[in-house]
Amino acid sequence: MSLLKSLKYLRFIDRSFFRTYLVSLFFCQISWAVQEAIILADKAVIYSDMDTSSPIGFISKGKKILVGDVSRNNAQVYPVIVSGKIAFIKTSDVTTEKESVDSSRLTAERFQKSTSKTSLSKFSISYFQFNSQIRLDNENGDVVDKNVFNWHGLSIRGESMVSDRVDFQVIINYMFSTLKGQAYRASEFGFGGGYRFFNTRRFTAKVLGEALSVPFVTYSVGDDFRIKSYGYTLGAGVNFIYSLNTNWAINGSWGLYHTGLSTFDNPSPYKDSAPSFNGMRLGLGMNYTY
Repeated sequence: MSLLKSLKYLRFIDRSFFRTYLVSLFFCQISWAVQEAIILADKAVIYSDMDTSSPIGFISKGKKILVGDVSRNNAQVYPVIVSGKIAFIKTSDVTTEKESVDSSRLTAERFQKSTSKTSLSKFSISYFQFNSQIRLDNENGDVVDKNVFNWHGLSIRGESMVSDRVDFQVIINYMFSTLKGQAYRASEFGFGGGYRFFNTRRFTAKVLGEALSVPFVTYSVGDDFRIKSYGYTLGAGVNFIYSLNTNWAINGSWGLYHTGLSTFDNPSPYKDSAPSFNGMRLGLGMNYTY
């Protein structure tokens, strides 16, 4: 009987040891199924789902984190642990130990990411005010040199990214102003460019420059006459953009502008004049990214 009990005891010890070994092996595999990764994106977004539809935070560039050894969702994301819960980060936003070996895959993904950024285009519409001072070579009626003209205008522009920080713009403006019975109405068309000196997921600030033609402008004095001319506009300033979601954003702008007009052949008794306007433009509008 004692021999039988001893054999049963040894069998129990053997089973317990085997179970302990399996559990230890399981946890050992988990502990080794991670790898170190470095954040490459300016701000890598953390998502709560593999489809990357629910962002929950971000990690700054250069930070080191631990990610899962195996990517998920067709190699689009890596699993990470955030506050004890599983979350996900895009594989294109990080570089890992494995990727350092497979450099061709890493290069292809980085190229694909940079291409998707530079192909972004925007369409914007905004209202602006041009608070200007008129300069006159010849004065007519009650309007004299250095009087203040406040223009109101509508701006429509298309924007295409040339690189991560530089964009190219096509601009169409319409504006008008009236002072002491004298009215100007002008259309502008031309091109602009911007350089992003501050750029995050939500907020962008950039300097911009514009060179515009004024192919059509009218000048009228009451009901006495209305004549046409043409001119040009040069300007530079800053533009601020706050993103509401993936597609829509609010933009505000400030800049200094000069609009020069060709000579108006005014009827008698009015003198011919070639006015110019110098001042500040303030704008507010909406952007749509596609």
